[in-house]
Amino acid sequence: MENQTTKKSTMIHKENEWEWKFVGIWADMIKDTGLAEKLKNFSASETLILFKPYEKPLEIIQENLRLRNQYNQLKSGGKKDDVKVMEDAIQSQIENLPFSPELCIYSSESDNCLKI
Repeated sequence: MENQTTKKSTMIHKENEWEWKFVGIWADMIKDTGLAEKLKNFSASETLILFKPYEKPLEIIQENLRLRNQYNQLKSGGKKDDVKVMEDAIQSQIENLPFSPELCIYSSESDNCLKI
């Protein structure tokens, strides 16, 4: 029988730090100490903090791909203002994570979005 953790970790893996920047941020990139404290029981390099809850890992992948394609089209089309709007929105979401009453994270330890 295939190990479920292995299967999941191949779906959402950390190819590069910013691969998932459209839907979340990796826990080991967090600078806020209060937020880091909330996540101390999780492997920081394998935990993706999501900007909003998702039902299934596939939804996370699809949303990230859609937004990444949109971002790349704007960049290749030279639409600097629209690219800046997307980048500012991502930065705002990252800055607001510590103030979220409930965080949703994806970790290889669970099939679903865990709320902490």
